[in-house]
Amino acid sequence: MLYSWDMDVWIKLCMAHFIGDFVIQPQSWTDHKLTYKIKSAALYYHLCVHLGLNLLFLWQEISMGGFALIILSH
Repeated sequence: MLYSWDMDVWIKLCMAHFIGDFVIQPQSWTDHKLTYKIKSAALYYHLCVHLGLNLLFLWQEISMGGFALIILSH
């Protein structure tokens, strides 16, 4: 069974992910990432957006190691 803290973190992660991928990210970044893969500057902009959103949503609940894991796994 999930405790409310776990569910709160899950909901915040989903909200940050949705905002970062579908609200903030322009189509040009998506196209650039598909074309240039790991060499795309848009990929790193996108990672910074996700880092910022996760810090904003989860700064009280997760350690810095947790942030690093989330960003690297994205």
